[in-house]
Amino acid sequence: CTPNATAAAERKDFDLVDSIFHGAESDSDDEAVVVSKDKADIEIRERRDAEVLEGMRSYLEEQVLILFREHKRDFLRKESFLMTHRLTALMRDQCDASYLGAVAAGRGVSHTELPAIVAMKIARLDQLFQGPLHHRFLQQVCDYHGDVVYRCSVILKIGEERAGAIARTFSSLLKFLSQNVYCPCLDAACLRAELTQEHLTSNIASAPHRGALTEVAAVLKCVQDRMAMVEGYYKRMVLKEVAKLQTPIARTICGEARVRLIREVETKASDALTLMLNSFLLGEEVALRENHDKLEYCSKEGGGELHPTPAARELCESVVALRNEISNALPKLDLSSMWVRLTSLLKDIILEQILRMKVSIAGSFQLKADLDLYCATVRKLFHSEAISKIFSDLTEIVTLFMVPGPNIADLLHDGAVSELPQEVLVDLIKRRADFKTSQFTIAEWAQKLFSDLGVETTMGVAPKDTSAPAGEVDSPPRSVSQRMHSVTDRMRGFGLGQPPIRVSLAGLGGGSSELSPQPSAPSSVKTFFRKLFKDREEESG
Repeated sequence: CTPNATAAAERKDFDLVDSIFHGAESDSDDEAVVVSKDKADIEIRERRDAEVLEGMRSYLEEQVLILFREHKRDFLRKESFLMTHRLTALMRDQCDASYLGAVAAGRGVSHTELPAIVAMKIARLDQLFQGPLHHRFLQQVCDYHGDVVYRCSVILKIGEERAGAIARTFSSLLKFLSQNVYCPCLDAACLRAELTQEHLTSNIASAPHRGALTEVAAVLKCVQDRMAMVEGYYKRMVLKEVAKLQTPIARTICGEARVRLIREVETKASDALTLMLNSFLLGEEVALRENHDKLEYCSKEGGGELHPTPAARELCESVVALRNEISNALPKLDLSSMWVRLTSLLKDIILEQILRMKVSIAGSFQLKADLDLYCATVRKLFHSEAISKIFSDLTEIVTLFMVPGPNIADLLHDGAVSELPQEVLVDLIKRRADFKTSQFTIAEWAQKLFSDLGVETTMGVAPKDTSAPAGEVDSPPRSVSQRMHSVTDRMRGFGLGQPPIRVSLAGLGGGSSELSPQPSAPSSVKTFFRKLFKDREEESG
């Protein structure tokens, strides 16, 4: 080959390689452009898909909120309906249909009507002990609300919503217990005690008033125990859940519901206890008038060892039984001031019975034996200096009958006799067997004594004796019975499981507040413990 031919072949080969090389380069550039375009399209599609998904998510979240808000409203309505249904079934299952009625809408836990106890329809109080006052009834009610608390904790996740639902259902439940169960039971106890009073004022001394008072005390004890169970459930379940969520509004709702329940039940319980004590005092007054013989203290000769009369022993046994019943029914309350007032009225009843009888010097020793029994009984029973002082003063009065008539003036300078009001002193002197020398003439010593006391009498003629004849039981109740309503005032802290409170038995252990009696209470019943604990409040400063 010639050199020129060789060079031409080499250039040809070089051009071929160059063309191949540049062709490959252009192919790589085209492929890179295609890849970048694909990536851009993918990014655009992903961004568009993300925007669509975000919009869909926002839409769905908004729809969920709307649906769940309605669901929460439906949840509370369904819980109220379920609670109403379960309480209705429980009332009809545990209570006798003969004393069940209905309550108007708005007083139960829902807008439907709930069964309620009707006090006027209760024939016997023992019907309540195996029904609404039994512990299993309240246990079932608490279990129903416990189920509500559990469902609220599962379904309602927001703290305020959960606590609010629990508080509202608890408040409705306490309103049901107060208005449908416990207050009607206490109203029935009030009616039982009030019927006993009417029976006694009709002067039927054989009325079984003590058995009725035992039933009333049993109702008070049952209601107090049930209130303690409510308080225990509140602390164990409701307060624990609400306090954990730290929602003060819900806690306030629960607290107000508790205070409302406590005040309503306390008012009814105070009415029942007031009527119970009034019936006891009235019954003992009637019993003393019937059981004492008109000449029991008018014997002409004393002899041998004297024992208390059956009437005195029966009265002391009744006081012991009453004190035990009330102490067992209300073990957590300090009732010392109430006992002072009660025993003071008992002393007045005994004094009025003495004013119905004739007392001789020999018979005064029998009277002293009765008064010593009264004094020993209350001293042993109450361990109170104030109560012992009341009856020790009564025993000193017997000296008016133990000394000869002319010596009575010596007793008027000191001791309990000197502190007697003049009208009481004059009435006691009239009961002496030697006060009259004849049917219309008083003794000379009595004339002189009345003259010294400034009592106007016609010379030799006895003043008109207005006291009732001994042993007479058909006369209307005297002033003691009319003053019985002042024995008690208002009860505070009833059945809350609180320790004894000496000053103010306020419902929650805090400050005291004055309440008026419920309008359904009998008009003759006064509120319970108001003056009694007001005096202690002033003493304690």
